[in-house]
Amino acid sequence: MMVVNGAAIQGISLGLAVGFFFAAVAFPGANLVLALLITIGLSLFVWVSFALLAVAMPRAGGDYLYASRILHPIVGMASNVTLYFGTIITLGAASAYYLANIGLGSAFDTIGSVTGNEWWINAAATVNQPSWSMWIALGVGAVLTILSIWGTKHALKVIFIGYLIAIAGLLVATLAMLFTSHDSFINSINSFAGHGTYEKTVSAGLKEGLYGSGYSTRNTIGAIFTMESVVTAAFFSVYLNGEMKGAGQRKRQLWSIVGGGLFQGLALLVCGVIFLSTAGAHFFTAATGGLFPVENGSYFSLFSALASGSTVIAVFIALAFLGVFPAFLYGNMQMAQRAPFVWALDGVAPKALAKVSDRTHTPELSIVVAFVLFAVGVIWYRINPNILTIFTYAILFTAVPMLICAVCGVLLPFRRPDLYRGTPADWKVFGMPVIVLTSICAAAFEAFVLVVIIPFHENIGIGHPWIAYVTVGVALGIGAAWYLVAKAVQARRGVDLDLAYKTIPAE
Repeated sequence: MMVVNGAAIQGISLGLAVGFFFAAVAFPGANLVLALLITIGLSLFVWVSFALLAVAMPRAGGDYLYASRILHPIVGMASNVTLYFGTIITLGAASAYYLANIGLGSAFDTIGSVTGNEWWINAAATVNQPSWSMWIALGVGAVLTILSIWGTKHALKVIFIGYLIAIAGLLVATLAMLFTSHDSFINSINSFAGHGTYEKTVSAGLKEGLYGSGYSTRNTIGAIFTMESVVTAAFFSVYLNGEMKGAGQRKRQLWSIVGGGLFQGLALLVCGVIFLSTAGAHFFTAATGGLFPVENGSYFSLFSALASGSTVIAVFIALAFLGVFPAFLYGNMQMAQRAPFVWALDGVAPKALAKVSDRTHTPELSIVVAFVLFAVGVIWYRINPNILTIFTYAILFTAVPMLICAVCGVLLPFRRPDLYRGTPADWKVFGMPVIVLTSICAAAFEAFVLVVIIPFHENIGIGHPWIAYVTVGVALGIGAAWYLVAKAVQARRGVDLDLAYKTIPAE
């Protein structure tokens, strides 16, 4: 279950639909497969670093816990508030787009297209309307919130079932593409959308400059920015893994984070290679750039459904794709549901947020607060539906806390030897601490993610890089100010808040 939690943070099929979608259009001429392969290799350092930090401090809290105990409480709060708002608000905005456009709209479009039933086509157009996308996201978010309150075990069972359904659909879709020749695929597209559609789509992409002037090393490097978001996210499982049995065991954390991340990344790589080989990279880029005559949020599911040549299989692929969304949403919401709970335990938030229900054993108020902010994100997208910019900010708001955690990994053996020496985190290879080596590489990777927006800001929907940096800086400042205010309030009560950070929270 821990491995599934690590892999489900960004479902494979959603990663194909979203990661490849953005990268293909945003970075003309990029070798997406190479960019993904490089990202998987670099993400290994991030996963191992987080896994060992989780072993050293096997509690809920993630970056907040690590930074507040290893660096300083003000850093921990600044980091976690940034990740908290970035996660929950951008998740709400992304959900309004993902669920309606890439999820239900894509599934309905695919079913209607292969069956010729106009009702499904009309239903797809309906759910893609801004008001419908908002209410769908709020409804699904509310259901997952209720499920979260009901109990973690129940929630994990539901997302596990959804994840398995999505994997089954992905497997069928990939096999359909694998056993379809490129020429047969072209015939399927032309038969479906009209004679010469495939060739016209590719030609239109050439005229629009979507392929650049051929292969671009520069844009391949830029595409790593997008790929990072759909690969590295397995580290998010630390926010739930602390509640699992054996959280302090190195093997279990490595299996969950590194195993889940590798499964996600390599499966994404294999599926991407097969898909691009059969469909053709230029056709895929042109289609996702809006030049295919049939609008669909997930061309991966539509094209693989057409390649199958079977209406039944096509419908299964379309519906199975929906199974990835509960796992994706819950996997990301778990961080925001638990952050206020951990803050309250340390005394930097109202105690009510740390109250755990005797009936459900979940922090109900903290979970409800997360849903309220999730709703703010949904409404934000309703007002300003620029998904590319939202997607970019989601990456940036995550990269900063990840960089801070990498610094924590480098300093752990030296600043907190009491949490390191003699524990499963004290792991050496050729006499060198593994957590120090991997964390140095992880820090370099995340620094690259933050800096790469300067030359590629137009590609990723940001007018000026300084706006992005200022926005992230404001979030960090809010977190730092939050801690200082909380410390002052507690001091008036005669409580030394710094004492809470000398140890890790009790189980």
